[in-house]
Amino acid sequence: MKFLSACLLIFILTFFQSCNQRSTEGRLIKLNEDIYDFGNTSVGDTAYHSFKLTNNSSEAIKILDIQPGCSCLVSKPTNNIILPSKSMKLLVGFSPRIDDVGVIDRMIAIRTTSKQRILILHVKSNVSL
Repeated sequence: MKFLSACLLIFILTFFQSCNQRSTEGRLIKLNEDIYDFGNTSVGDTAYHSFKLTNNSSEAIKILDIQPGCSCLVSKPTNNIILPSKSMKLLVGFSPRIDDVGVIDRMIAIRTTSKQRILILHVKSNVSL
């Protein structure tokens, strides 16, 4: 039941994110990128990437929650509050497992206090044994 609920949440988040523009111009939180491709990876490898989030508003924005879309992803923000006109980095670690073999696209949902509420990041890879 928990798995089904998590899948439904991810579907809903993906649907609403796809309704948004791909451009980050004019958003309260600007991302340096919202998709990162790790390229070719192998089961057992660990790869890392930092996403940069910039607060374009006049108020501090708090990171309430970060939900990786699978257990192959871990994320760690440099801090939980982004001050106005400041940036933070979100380090994402990707450790593919045997059930990730093939071309994958995984999500990370970031819940914030901004009017955007939820940001969606994607990581991709071509995973081999």
